Amino acid sequence: MVPRIFFYLLLSILIISLAPASQAQNVVSNYTFEEGMQKIAKEHKLLMVVMDAEEGGSSINDFTSKALSDPIVSDINKVVILIRPALGSPDWDSISKRYLTTPVQSFGTLFFNPRGVLVHRYDAVNEHGSAYVEQANLAYVDIDLPTAQDQFDSLSKMHFSNLAAVDKLFNTRTNAGESTDDLIEPFIENTLVDSFDTYPFYYVLAKMAPPIGTRADSIFRSGKNMDSNWYKIPSRERIDINRRIIKKTMSFAVSKKDFSLATRLAIYASSIVTNPSKFRVQKEQYRIMTDYFYKIHDTVSYLETASIFVNDYYMLLSVDSLKNVYIKSEKDRREKEGKVTVFVKGASPGNMSYYGEFDLIASILNHHAWEFYVATKDTVYLRMALAWSKRSLEFNQSPYAMDTYAQLLYVNGDRDGAISAEKAALEEYKKQNLNSKIPKIEKVLENMKNNLDVVNVE
Repeated sequence: MVPRIFFYLLLSILIISLAPASQAQNVVSNYTFEEGMQKIAKEHKLLMVVMDAEEGGSSINDFTSKALSDPIVSDINKVVILIRPALGSPDWDSISKRYLTTPVQSFGTLFFNPRGVLVHRYDAVNEHGSAYVEQANLAYVDIDLPTAQDQFDSLSKMHFSNLAAVDKLFNTRTNAGESTDDLIEPFIENTLVDSFDTYPFYYVLAKMAPPIGTRADSIFRSGKNMDSNWYKIPSRERIDINRRIIKKTMSFAVSKKDFSLATRLAIYASSIVTNPSKFRVQKEQYRIMTDYFYKIHDTVSYLETASIFVNDYYMLLSVDSLKNVYIKSEKDRREKEGKVTVFVKGASPGNMSYYGEFDLIASILNHHAWEFYVATKDTVYLRMALAWSKRSLEFNQSPYAMDTYAQLLYVNGDRDGAISAEKAALEEYKKQNLNSKIPKIEKVLENMKNNLDVVNVE
């Protein structure tokens, strides 16, 4: 069997040989996005947009820089016009705002066809030029792909009877970060229920992530071959589908203030936790219900539920014990690779073994501490929030958490401690160049000194 990488390299040679001839030019052009779109319309090519400048600078990522200098990439301009917007430029801001909207998608390479359709995306960084050639040629297959609206209109005329066309429209919408929710009902209404016993139909429905409690969800979970079909889907994709089901169902429950649906969601979310235990299952149930009460603005229920959620599942965590677990795991892994691990104090990106987890824990503690501060004047809850805020700083001393801690000290009667803590927060904001937030922090500090109310100062 021919290895996949060689197959794609052969495919790339074939497509490039069939693509329109082009004068030799630099791999990366200086066109703006609009100029690039005009250019590909004339030359019938794709616009390849590299969006992976290093955070805090305008230099291209070293991996991509190496890849784009690879000789194998030299002919890529026969199928694409390649641009790389500068960090902070209008193109960078508009493209990242629309297409790179989550932490998972903080960088990437996007491919647009002459109709303006985002036909393919590569949400990764690679130092090998062959990877980008491969991605360009995967995208080139859809150079004539119609717009999502044209695809939808065509599918409507054929009553959603073409499974491949439904899947293509789903992918087109997903690539562009657009909702696919309006595809679910016409898809199941125009498809025989027995069809979902087969993997191809089941898989497309699964990708649509039907919310709990809907007719589509009932079909999704009642097929004869549900279990075998579900586990044919790659595990990473199953995780993403479950994440989207939870997110959609929560939106439904909140919009209808449906406590029963929220409870069903809590049970479902807790049933799919990794390495389930009584602790993990109950923690997930409290997480869902806390989020639900918070989002429907049921303050009394939120305060009660969040108190249990944070106190029982986060305040009992040992910072040192968790750190040792993550450090040992990382140290063992790196030693096997012949590397030395160096750790710095605190939840710093230098501590990749536990930075992400510590940052998440700190964010949860800080979020609920702040919400308690805003939501209530009850001294019991405010003292509880202060303890949460103080613990969050043990996991990660972000300027936002430092500000929360200072304001909670203030409202709990420790004015001198609050002023000192807010000065430290202000210094951290300046250190991290968070300039838009500085005037607000300065106003908070001024109000503290003048013994005035400080919450939500604008």
